[in-house]
Amino acid sequence: MILVVGGMGFLGCNLGRYLAEIGQTCVLTRHRTSRIPGFLELYP
Repeated sequence: MILVVGGMGFLGCNLGRYLAEIGQTCVLTRHRTSRIPGFLELYP
């Protein structure tokens, strides 16, 4: 099992996706905040 800290950021998100594609078990964490990151504001 692989822990990816910052899984909602650009690198963490892509790393998590890659690890899942190659069959690794991974856990993504994120910073607790009520603010939505700018790159997610484009999606309702």
